[in-house]
Amino acid sequence: MWMYPFSTLERLTIHWIDSGNIEAASVLLGYLDAHGWGASVDESDRARARSVAAADADRNALLRRGAAMDRNQLVEFALDELEAAASLKADSPPVQRPEAWAIGWVGGSSHRTSRRHSSL
Repeated sequence: MWMYPFSTLERLTIHWIDSGNIEAASVLLGYLDAHGWGASVDESDRARARSVAAADADRNALLRRGAAMDRNQLVEFALDELEAAASLKADSPPVQRPEAWAIGWVGGSSHRTSRRHSSL
């Protein structure tokens, strides 16, 4: 069941590396590498992302932060980052999420909040 979201997150990691959101990409990459997820992008893209993400000590801390997250935290982080990016576009409508995204993915517990991660 988690194969498709992780494939999407891996592609999002590469997109963020390419578009300059290195910090958020580093968090995603830290999780994906630590938990052995990968294969939906070309290995050269993944290697390039690792190289960019490991360029300095601050980014290494972000890699470790991602590695320490559980999958629900990672998805929440990615959604918050996407919301923040969307809100920066003045002509962008608010992000509309399916109702299923508003609840926890494991056991259906409601724990998702709409907040921006300020530790980046």
